[in-house]
Formats: sequence, structure tokens, C-alpha cells
Amino acid sequence: MDNRSNSIFCKLAALAIVLAPTPLLLSGCGRHGDLAQSDTWRSDNLQQLVQLIDSAAAEGLNPADYHDAALRDAVRNHRISAEVTAMADEAALTLAEDFAQGRVKDRARFDWSIEGPKVSPDQLRAQLRQARANGQLAQWMTGLLPAAPQYRALKAMLAQLAPGDPRRASVLANLERWRWMPRDTPERMLRINVPAQRVDLIDHGTVRASFVAVVGAPDTPTPALAARANAIIVNPWWNVPASILAKGELREGYSADRKGFVFERDASGTLRAKQKPGEANSLGRLKIQMPNPHAIYLHDTPAKGLFGAIDRARSHGCIRVQNIEALAETLAGNPQPIVDALGQMDTRTIALAQRWPVRIVYFTLDFDPGGRLTTYPDIYQRDALMVMALQGKPLPPPPAPPAESAPSSGDPDWAPAIAADTEPVDYPAESAAHGAPAAEVAPDTAQTDDNRS
Repeated sequence: MDNRSNSIFCKLAALAIVLAPTPLLLSGCGRHGDLAQSDTWRSDNLQQLVQLIDSAAAEGLNPADYHDAALRDAVRNHRISAEVTAMADEAALTLAEDFAQGRVKDRARFDWSIEGPKVSPDQLRAQLRQARANGQLAQWMTGLLPAAPQYRALKAMLAQLAPGDPRRASVLANLERWRWMPRDTPERMLRINVPAQRVDLIDHGTVRASFVAVVGAPDTPTPALAARANAIIVNPWWNVPASILAKGELREGYSADRKGFVFERDASGTLRAKQKPGEANSLGRLKIQMPNPHAIYLHDTPAKGLFGAIDRARSHGCIRVQNIEALAETLAGNPQPIVDALGQMDTRTIALAQRWPVRIVYFTLDFDPGGRLTTYPDIYQRDALMVMALQGKPLPPPPAPPAESAPSSGDPDWAPAIAADTEPVDYPAESAAHGAPAAEVAPDTAQTDDNRS
């Protein structure tokens, strides 16, 4: 039975419970089908559950997804049979899971790889059993929700909007994204909200510094991810994507030599090229290394005019940062090594004593640096898709990745890196879809904020 058929069956069966003289057993219904029968629900617990299901609307969820009508009728008629208990178990576990981890499970469809809270079904069952026994169902269930002030502000906004208000879609989408987020927040971190096109340095919940950023264009979006910045690369080299050479967009000659390009052929005779460090280098003078599976990093750029644009979704995935020197010096703690390295042209790697957590997120309603809830452009057109997913509607297939090409300007953010056997090598391996990884300072498996190294 597919999900749609399963849902229809469960709704009909729930109605049958209310109408039939002999209640029907809801075997296999819903996300937690074939639950082991538990103790009959006490009337006070069942009433609390119905109230919690009703309150789901204030969280941007649909009470109808949790057997609200059938359970409300059971409370009203004081009918708590084994079948009602099975349905209450299913509703409570599904609601708890949606509160804790979000209702939409296909995060990859939204280019979101930040790991949220991990609670297994067995853990939820055990917690539900204990909460019922202690008469603390409401306290347990609401404790699974995000406590972030942005989430509370979104709930307050939702309460003020009429059902037909077009802004509701954005509120619903962002509430769900917050339910995807980890509940722990690092005391100090870099936070990049892609729609805001800004890098914020956060210290104990306060934005200490904010930097204008250029983020991924709609056809080469910046993914949502968690990583740790572990080094500053000063005067990086840039390995030219093979596609640029294949298309003849960069040729050997005087013009290329002036811009610092070095050409060579490997053992197979294939032409390779890389760009020397310098003001014209496509990565600029600095790169902030933050190992992650998507090979996204923060870097400088010689094309600083884009920082003055309103629409700065122009890169091929990586994040260009205005005044990146100030950001790098803050991350390093001691600015002198960076100042010294910028005074020369050789490539230097400056390891960070503190590996800064980095979270790249996608919120179209978010606090600005002053703490005001602000609307940002939905540059990747994801809010409407999120609402469709919340409603259980099928989503259109994701757009096909762009053809293997790169702009003639030599934007470095996309394209596979070129393996090179000679030093200095900036990118030692082929990239993922969003760029090329930097050489690591040391083995670093920390990809999410809850890992420590």
C-alpha cells in the first residue's frame, strides 16, 4: 500500500471507529504502522493529546494529519478502546517526530544537509510511555520544539496572519526549516543565511560583525550545511577548470601570462593551467578553509564590484566575502600572521587555534543583525515547494544540474579541480558539484557542529 492509499485507508478506518458498533483495529496505519499495543490511554492523557494536536496549527502543522477528529470524538464520548489507544499512539508518535525533526523528511530535495536532532522511533516510544505515566505529555511534547527566538517570532507572526494571507507560505516554510535545525547552538560561530547574502559572526547569540557576501546563483545554489573553519589560506593558487581550457576560453599567450596563468602538460599530454597568487587571482588573496562534503568555502575575489549589487546570488556555489581580511583576522585571534603573509606573495596556510563552527542556512524570514524579523528574497524558489511537501503533495522533479561550463571570467567556484603533481597545489582532488576542496591542514572529520576535534 502506497502512502496515499495508506492515508485514505487510515482516515476511513478512523471514521469507522467513531461510527461502528464494534471498533476496527488500525493495523499498519501511518508512519508508525504495526505498533505494539500499549496500555490503554487514560482520559486525561488522551485529552492532553487532543489539545496538543489542536496546537499543532500554531506550529504551522495540520491537525488533520494526526487523527484529530476521531480522537476528539473518542474523548467526547468517553470511548477509549484498544483501537483508540492504537490510533492515539500513532498520532502521538507522529506528532512528536514532526515536532522534533520536522514533518518533511526529504531534505536533500531542498539542498539541506545540516543534521538535525537524532531521535529514534524506539526512543520516542520510550519517552512517550514515560510521559504518559508521569502525566507530563504536554511538557514532553512541547519540549521537542525549537527554542530559538526566531522560531518564536515566526509563530507570533503566523498567529497574526489571516488564512488567505500570501505571507503564510513563507512563515510555514521557515518554521519547518527551524524544526530541521540542531537544537544546540554554538556559542561562537559563522552563520551564513543564503537569502540574506550575508556572513554573520555570532558570539553568544549576538551578531558581533556582519559581512556582505556573494552566494550561489539559482542554477548553482549554495547548499545548507554545517562545517568547521580550520585554516586561512593566504595567497591561494587557483587550478583552472578543464572545461575552460577545453572551450578555448583561456589560451597560452601574453594576455594569460600577464594574469599569472602557468601552463603545463601532464604525462598524457593534456594541457593543465593554474593561476599564481596575486591581486588578479580568481580566489583573491584569502580563502577560509572549512572541509565539508560539498567542497564549499569562503574566499576573497578581485571582482569586488558585485558587493555593491542588491542581487548578489551570482557565484557558482562558494561564498565570496567583502572585507574578508577582517573576518580572517577575527577567526585567527592574532591578526599578525595574516598581515605578514599578505605582505608577500607566497602561499601560506595559517591553522586556526579554534575551529570555528560554520552554519550555512536558508531562511527567507530571519532576524537581521539588529534582531528584527526581516523578509529576504526566496532566491531559489523553495518556500512554495516546502508548503507542498508539508501538505503531502508530490513535488516536481529537481532541476537538472547545469551543463559542465564556466563563465569566461574564470569564476572559480564551480568546476572540477585539476590534479597537479607539483607544488603549490590548492585543490588536491576533484570537487563535488559546488567547487573544489582546499588542501587540509590536518585530518578533520568534523562536518557538523556536534563533533569536536
